[in-house]
Amino acid sequence: IFLNKNNKPEGFFVELLKEIARHENWELEFKHKSWPELLEALKTAEIDILPDVAYSQKRSKIYDLNKETIISDWFQVFSGVDKKFNSIIDLKNVKIAVLDGSIQFDYLKNLQKNLDQNITLVKVADYKQLFATVKDKKADLLLSNRFAGKLLAPTYGLKETSLIFNPTSLHIAFTKNKNTKILKTIDHYLKNWKKDKNSFYYKSLTRQLNGEKTQHLTEDMILAIKLLVGLLLIGGLTIALFKSRLKKRTFELKQSNLKLIKTLEELETAHKKAISQEKLNALGQMASGTAHDFNNVLMPICGFSDLILSDEGILKDPEALKDYVKSIKEAGEDGQELVKRMRSFYRHNDKITEKSFEDINELINNIKNLSSPKWREQPQQKSIKISFDFHPGDVPKVKIFKNQIREMMINLIFNAVDAMPEGGTIDIKTYQKDGLVHIVVSDTGQGMDQETQQNCFKAFYSTKGDQGTGMGLSMVKEICENHSAILEVSSNLNKGTIFKISLPICGEEAISETDSDIEFNRKLNILVVDDNKRSLDVICKMLKNYGHEITACLAPEKALEKAVSNNFDLLITDYSMPKISGTNLINLVRSTKPLQKAFILSGSCYDEITSEINHLNVMLLEKPLDRKKLNKALNTIFS
Repeated sequence: IFLNKNNKPEGFFVELLKEIARHENWELEFKHKSWPELLEALKTAEIDILPDVAYSQKRSKIYDLNKETIISDWFQVFSGVDKKFNSIIDLKNVKIAVLDGSIQFDYLKNLQKNLDQNITLVKVADYKQLFATVKDKKADLLLSNRFAGKLLAPTYGLKETSLIFNPTSLHIAFTKNKNTKILKTIDHYLKNWKKDKNSFYYKSLTRQLNGEKTQHLTEDMILAIKLLVGLLLIGGLTIALFKSRLKKRTFELKQSNLKLIKTLEELETAHKKAISQEKLNALGQMASGTAHDFNNVLMPICGFSDLILSDEGILKDPEALKDYVKSIKEAGEDGQELVKRMRSFYRHNDKITEKSFEDINELINNIKNLSSPKWREQPQQKSIKISFDFHPGDVPKVKIFKNQIREMMINLIFNAVDAMPEGGTIDIKTYQKDGLVHIVVSDTGQGMDQETQQNCFKAFYSTKGDQGTGMGLSMVKEICENHSAILEVSSNLNKGTIFKISLPICGEEAISETDSDIEFNRKLNILVVDDNKRSLDVICKMLKNYGHEITACLAPEKALEKAVSNNFDLLITDYSMPKISGTNLINLVRSTKPLQKAFILSGSCYDEITSEINHLNVMLLEKPLDRKKLNKALNTIFS
């Protein structure tokens, strides 16, 4: 909705209201004010209707909003500087311009309160002033709805960033408890229009998205019909003229289709960004408890190692020393598992092209531990207790996209916690029946009414107000569809909610025999390269323990010289090193010695480098490395 060159109201909402008014014999009078003034005018009944209003729980308590969503919207950040803004973390020490009284302002106020990023808000009265503020460098960024952004950003020389927030729905607002009949009439028209793809609603939406003017289209079509009817009698010349006009119109329609396709692509991109935001929110909540878990891991490592170094009596007691070292090793393995769980949650699904057979019970048990900051530590800080009971049944392995099922379970657990602000119980059980593996997730929370149950799986639908993206349960439904799984929900207000996922059992897992656990006996001449001295020392000592001859290098360029001038049975290299990476080192060595055997160690970026090393035909091992992993790698390479 905007003012055109003649200072008259125009846009999708205006067209809809005028069409309804024409049918109902309403007389419309439009008033132009700043956004805060309009909100106040609606509250005091100075105006009856305020179109183009984003839904929020706060607004629904102050105004009446029509039920039928007019169109979907989201917030987007626009910038006038070259610096890239890719995530919330980049919003540090910045000034953000925002429309006073808008839902974007409420969102940023909440973000400013909860995010320690030193964000300064610059309030403005209207959209033109909003974009001018950033252009004039009185603010670094601005937060706008997507429609105003697309329309005004090019005019003011601003660029859209990849940051989008808070997908929402746009409605028409009314003075509270005053215009119920008008509200119901508007919803009646919208509901009927949406059922008919040829209705005024869809025609107007197409015109507005394509930037066309309503009256030009209508006059052209009417003129074409009149010319056709009147001039058909004239003959061939008239037919040729009509064909020419038809060809031109066909070209215009093709251009319109291209614009619509572009719009759909933008919507799909926004959908993906919203899902990514949902994952980041979940990851952030889990990461908040990581410090607590890591401190627990470090306690025995630091404590027992300090006792060993300071108490000489322990060195004379082999059993006590062995117990201390065993505790340190177990703590280290716990830390390794913690890192692995955190990293695995946000591995990119688009890199997983095949399903794998997985133990559902083991996966859920890992998820229980992974999500503990959300259901245990955070509630405990508020003196709230949430119990988590898991009852694993005797179920076979199922073929799944592991990361997707992990994300689905995390979403269901987080939803359960949010539904129990005073505490309660989460219960998960698995069982096999009728050729399906069933996962049942239940909670003792607030439950859902019938309307919420019918809409909870729709994208952008949320009952959490500004706190939710509305994508969590939509993702759950999408993941179930990817697995041909059955998804069911049952709930009652104040009695909790039950989600049931039924996964099909697909064939049997192929079990391959391996001799990787057999002790490796061959003595090798090995070159080990790692720019971290501690890692290098540990690997070399392990290999020497097997009786291998070791050459150690901290600098990859020196390792390259040694590898070219000597013959080594095996090259073991770290991936991330200065000047020459592990993959580059292997490529350089193989340029003169193409049959050089090698494997790579990596402490991070495990998923990112997998595709990079596939063409090298080398193994990739995650740090930290133990004797069992090392033995398995040697058996595999030299088998």
